Amino acid sequence: MKHCSVIESDTTRVNDIGFLCWDGLPLDQLSVGLAYLKTANQLAPDKQLRVSILSLAGADVQSNCGVSLRTRRIDDHAARCGYLFLLGGPVLPPDQQNRLGRVARSQLRAGLVQGAVEAALIPLAHTGLLCGLDVAASSSVLSALQEQFPDISPASNDSHASGAIWSAGSGFSLLDLLSKTTSGTLTPQEQPRLNRKFQSYRPIFGRCIACAHDIARVDDGFTGDIVVDKAIELFRYNLEEPLQIKSIAEEVGISVRQLERKFVTATGLTPKAYYLEERLEKAQAIVRCTNLTLAEVALACGFGSNATLSQKYKQRFGQSPACERARLNAPRFET
Repeated sequence: MKHCSVIESDTTRVNDIGFLCWDGLPLDQLSVGLAYLKTANQLAPDKQLRVSILSLAGADVQSNCGVSLRTRRIDDHAARCGYLFLLGGPVLPPDQQNRLGRVARSQLRAGLVQGAVEAALIPLAHTGLLCGLDVAASSSVLSALQEQFPDISPASNDSHASGAIWSAGSGFSLLDLLSKTTSGTLTPQEQPRLNRKFQSYRPIFGRCIACAHDIARVDDGFTGDIVVDKAIELFRYNLEEPLQIKSIAEEVGISVRQLERKFVTATGLTPKAYYLEERLEKAQAIVRCTNLTLAEVALACGFGSNATLSQKYKQRFGQSPACERARLNAPRFET
């Protein structure tokens, strides 16, 4: 799987963003981040973001769900990355740990931004750069950090308080950080438009096959069928107020029956079933990662009532949204 530089541009007005990855990286988070930045490029084609997938050694990197990514060596690209985000597991071999320290310090000495998400904060803490800082992460990562580094304090869901070092937990926190990287590229009108669009993106956290599919579709489209892919985009941009399948078919220029045949061939689902799946996946992401009320979740995902959402949600995921939220423990949600 080749993912060296998924967003390229010939323009001279380029902002470089690097994702420095090592074994154990959360592929779902990388997938979401790449899709967000690609959408930003589509909104502002005259001021492009160029993204590179990097590693400390320039070799293949294994994600936490076993997918292998081809990368470029950090030494060849670090100098140009205005923003460098760390995505990796909690453990690095000693030689790579030392190299990470050199890269991170060089990035900060150059006045550039260093960001780290979730478990990547642990190797970064071993460089000494987080001592005395407020750090944002999930409760499990913060507990692991504070056991070894008592000078590190917990912060809110994402943190810019430490200046050039940014940190974030899982879920949509990476998007919060990336929105800061696009604020100088997009106009005040385009930035909210990007964020509104991206609320319809489907991050499927922690599911291996879906992670691999998500990152592949950033480069190659969704299914490979142009008509089906266009319909899927319409689905994702219209989750709050779902369109009729007849309207979708008219928009893509074929009959409802033809659209149904194409969907079943490409995805194994009818358009109606696929559309419902998109809305439920968005609902699950919101339930897991925010503190919106269930009535607000229902409205955000195109369900007429909380009762309808709960019924469909339980059929799909085996438990109601209220039960899932209770199980995941309320303090981990955004406040």
